[in-house]
Amino acid sequence: MAGQFFVAAELCRRGAYAVTFAGNMPRIDILASNTDQTKTVHIQVKSKRKGTWQAHFRLDQLEEAISLPEDPSRFWVLVDIGEDNSQSPRYWIVPERRMLEIMRDNREKCRASPKDLRGKSPDWPHNAIVEKDLPQDARDVEGGWERLGILS
Repeated sequence: MAGQFFVAAELCRRGAYAVTFAGNMPRIDILASNTDQTKTVHIQVKSKRKGTWQAHFRLDQLEEAISLPEDPSRFWVLVDIGEDNSQSPRYWIVPERRMLEIMRDNREKCRASPKDLRGKSPDWPHNAIVEKDLPQDARDVEGGWERLGILS
């Protein structure tokens, strides 16, 4: 939950409006808009202190979501809070479609090498997102808040 608050605070600090959801809003942790409220984005937040970011999608769910028309208003923000509280969090802003493709590609690699599943079924919904596995175009957006299109 801390990651959501960090993202909302960062958006507000940069001149956008942001509201978090504490309940179960599928695929939306934050709604954010520009100050004149002409553009709104839906944000899914994944945060970590160490290790990997965690997401739960079965491969069929990923395929179904990817098959839908791309929605340019949907993003994921990956937050690395870190273990050192004196350091600021690091952020990666990734369009949702790209994030789903990353997870699908990682799942397909796991299916090709069952030992990578740690004994779990290929339909196991767990997806570990590792910073080093993010493609270059995802790593390049670290701190790329302007990608959301809502900042003044």
